[in-house]
Amino acid sequence: MTGLHNLTIFRGLKLGMLQCVERGMKDVFILYIYRFVEAEAARAKRTERENLFTSRYIWRVSYR
Repeated sequence: MTGLHNLTIFRGLKLGMLQCVERGMKDVFILYIYRFVEAEAARAKRTERENLFTSRYIWRVSYR
């Protein structure tokens, strides 16, 4: 189930990334990632530890 869930997240991120790269908006993409992760976390009702990990991972990705 986790694998399927991750696949959904990355599919969504890929879509958002393509749309934002086309328009050349990096800041908008970073915001999009945060909104997407928040929505996914709320929907999946994850534990606090998992949320922390996700936030840290996304932060690392967006500020690379």
